[in-house]
Amino acid sequence: MKKLCTLLLISLLSLSLFAQGAIEMSNTERPVKVLEVIATADNSYDFLVMEQNGNQILYHTSADKTTSSFPLQYIQKGDVLAITDNGIATMSLPSQMFATNIRYITLGAGYYGLSFPAEVAQVGVVTPEVAFWDVQIADEMLPRFSYSYGYLSIENFKGQGLTLKGSYFAKGILDFYSEAEPLIGIDEMDPIIEQYITEIYSQGIVHDTGATYGSIDTIKELEVPESLEERFSYCYGFMIAAQLTYNGIEVVPQPFVEGVLTSIYSLDPIFTQEKMDTSITEYSEYLNAKYQEMFAQLQQANLETANAFLADNKTKEGVITLDSGVQYEIINKGDGAKPTPADTIVVNYTLHLLNGTILDQGSDVTFTLGSLIPGFIEVATKMQVGEAVTAYIPPSLGYGENGTENIEPNSLLIFDIELKEIVK
Repeated sequence: MKKLCTLLLISLLSLSLFAQGAIEMSNTERPVKVLEVIATADNSYDFLVMEQNGNQILYHTSADKTTSSFPLQYIQKGDVLAITDNGIATMSLPSQMFATNIRYITLGAGYYGLSFPAEVAQVGVVTPEVAFWDVQIADEMLPRFSYSYGYLSIENFKGQGLTLKGSYFAKGILDFYSEAEPLIGIDEMDPIIEQYITEIYSQGIVHDTGATYGSIDTIKELEVPESLEERFSYCYGFMIAAQLTYNGIEVVPQPFVEGVLTSIYSLDPIFTQEKMDTSITEYSEYLNAKYQEMFAQLQQANLETANAFLADNKTKEGVITLDSGVQYEIINKGDGAKPTPADTIVVNYTLHLLNGTILDQGSDVTFTLGSLIPGFIEVATKMQVGEAVTAYIPPSLGYGENGTENIEPNSLLIFDIELKEIVK
């Protein structure tokens, strides 16, 4: 129950495939913001940078002694870098040092939690002069949630340093929800995502967000993507839509995509942060109420099924019914001692449901009898060492009306038990 009730939160945090793949900041790297780029006479570059405490450093580089995850000629004012230096600083102001390694982390500034006295460069490289249609969201719970969830999900991605080709990402989402034939085969999607992570994301390589279009219908007509960035964005959009559906998160495709694109292209959202938070909360409460209703129906249905089975089963030859409602039948008689609830026992057992699904089993397993469910304890204390029985445990003496992660509420439990030993 708790797992399903927190599904929205889990989904928002787990949609990204990248959190574990992000390169962590090493203790030899210095995060800095570029204030000025200076081309030098030897066709290299110097970078005047600022640390998070406001201290400025002038870094020198050279083509043969400085390695970089990003072409030095494309680094510009406002970019955020992780620099490893030679540890030798001049006494000048600002101090000067030589950069031995540069990692481009503008995209990951949010992920690393970096901030500087001046405004940090915008995360992602947004295509200029973005053309976008006028977004109109119906004032209803599900459209409001869809837009807000789409927007906030991408903001979360951007905080992890992920840039998407907006139109192809949206196309992947729309294709899934419309059940269109995907532009890329399902079996190709995982390899494409892995290739992007390896060759682009993990290297800190930046790319733009791509062109967008004046209508959602134009996006729907996009043809097969060519570049790795476009192919990745399409696949990732398609798979995220699939994951949301699998997790039971319902969205209206167009508002969801409009929220997604608003974030990708760094446009002003049509909702305030407060309204988006309220929309998420409202949907979460709706989902929880819906779950509670379904859960109650499942409780009642399973209880009726269990009671009907037990009523019929007790009339069968060889079935013993105890006052508690527990039933069992002896498969092989034993002649040894009987355990008490305080004993430790060794058993072979199989637990399954009425439909035959095996949930658990073990051989020569040692249990402290008093730690088990009441129905199992009651049957085991009726058994003699060497005896084998099949026991039918009513829901109230099993895992009850709440069940467990793997056992539905009010499930009848069927145990095959062989009592091997009482541990002395």
